[in-house]
Amino acid sequence: MFKKTINLCVILFLFSYAKSQNTNNICADCGDFDLLKITFDENVNAITSKADPFKTVFVNKTCEEKEAKQLFEDDDTCGFKYNIFKKKTEKPYLSVEGNFKFDVLHLLTNAKNELAAYNASAEFKGDEKKFQLLVNIITEKFKTNPVCKTLFLDEALVYQWNTASYFCQLTRSKNKQKQETKSNGKNKIDQYYYITLSVYQNNRLDPKIKEIIRRNENFVIYKEKDFVK
Repeated sequence: MFKKTINLCVILFLFSYAKSQNTNNICADCGDFDLLKITFDENVNAITSKADPFKTVFVNKTCEEKEAKQLFEDDDTCGFKYNIFKKKTEKPYLSVEGNFKFDVLHLLTNAKNELAAYNASAEFKGDEKKFQLLVNIITEKFKTNPVCKTLFLDEALVYQWNTASYFCQLTRSKNKQKQETKSNGKNKIDQYYYITLSVYQNNRLDPKIKEIIRRNENFVIYKEKDFVK
């Protein structure tokens, strides 16, 4: 009986461990890749090797962005960005807990190619209740309540979670967008919110990475001055 109990505990532990792990690669045929399971210890070249990412590099004093293949030996590298775009013919493979699907992923690394931040975006077709479920999942992940504010520029909702190790930002457009699509030869109107999810590892936000974040629209961190008073 004691031996059976131990075996059951081992099985439950292995099952729990497997659920906490991500797939080894990001690609349409690699299985579901959960964004909130990113540990920031990943080898970015390895996990993106099957995704054929469009890679850019940030260089020199202003951390200007250009294609990675245009990197020169005398360039002072600030960091790299791996851009992954889901093709229309591919099923979604980027998600949060498998229920919230994302279409685009940007991975930002420092000059040593260590992951510093990521940003994902999607056309979210769920309602307010489902969106709040996503907020709750992120809150549970980071063990802290978010601050919710309204962006001055376009009145988008901005949720921010700040912990000792991570900073997380979730944005959602104020209104649903409309898009005409075809299904079975018939036109239909889809409605969706545009959402973005960004997570930053605080101890990798060195001056060069902060300069990239300040200048790059994919990784912008909204400040108090950006919000409706």
